[in-house]
Amino acid sequence: MRRALACLWPVLIAIGTFMTFLTPPRVIAMPSDAVARSLSRSMTSRLIQTPILVDEALHTDFWERAAQLGAFARKYAESRIDEVQTTYPQYIKEVGTIKDAIPHIVFVAAGFRARIKQANLLMTRDASNSGTASDDVSSESVMDDIADKVDKNLAELLEELSAAFPPPDHALHHVARKDLVNQILSRAEDIITRICVEAGLPEEEVRAQLRLLHPYIVTAVVTIGDIAEQHPDVVEILLITAAFMIIPEGWILRPVARLFGIGPYGPVKGSTAAWAQRTFYGGEVKAGSWFSHLQRAGMKPIIQPVKKGIVGPVVGVIGVVGSVFACG
Repeated sequence: MRRALACLWPVLIAIGTFMTFLTPPRVIAMPSDAVARSLSRSMTSRLIQTPILVDEALHTDFWERAAQLGAFARKYAESRIDEVQTTYPQYIKEVGTIKDAIPHIVFVAAGFRARIKQANLLMTRDASNSGTASDDVSSESVMDDIADKVDKNLAELLEELSAAFPPPDHALHHVARKDLVNQILSRAEDIITRICVEAGLPEEEVRAQLRLLHPYIVTAVVTIGDIAEQHPDVVEILLITAAFMIIPEGWILRPVARLFGIGPYGPVKGSTAAWAQRTFYGGEVKAGSWFSHLQRAGMKPIIQPVKKGIVGPVVGVIGVVGSVFACG
């Protein structure tokens, strides 16, 4: 009996050690000090997560912070819009239309940006008869100037629209919504064309790029409105999802989307942005909701890796078990 116990106790010790290493790792928080400071205590989740947000001290602007989230913002948007499809299966086709339209919008906008830079590069080289690194700097400067002017002028357009057209008591219906989106988008295209032509770009080429964007923008805005008309409770998530998905080409899509209530207020008054949301969707996204979703998009669970020493206990258990048989 003593001999059996003497042979058995090493087995128990080894099994205990083995199970310690095999215990599933728990989710732990591993935030950097800079990131941790940017999170509000009220946003602490029961699931301990790692924030990927930039430090608020760097910039409080929603769009810059969202852009720095990169793929996290895109994945968050995709997951939330998938939830809408699951919750409202009768709108699978419509939500699918939105999911297809927005990537097309981003793709065309990226091509537009490339054409602007290329055209400016050619003009710069023709004027200087050289092709140097300073040309790229000049192209970026032109892009920044165009983006700033588009942002300012479209914000003024939105102010004008909200003053000229009082918000309806309820969201516009499909036909009226589509007509108004087309009208506003056409005015925006005229403004963008003027700004680009002033920067030296050929008018026809600019209009050709905007014609490519037009139908996809109309489709996305009108479809979001059609769904929201029947289910106002999804307005927030659809608009926030759209905002996150256009981030890669925000230089032009951000001010255009704002005309239709997509995105935080920015340089326009809160009442003006609310006008767009009530007009097209019959609802309003509270200002704090944008940053709330930004916080959620910047969170991901971190799993503690399995310790490298696991092989040792496994071998130890095998060896001790072998010793028991040897004792027998």
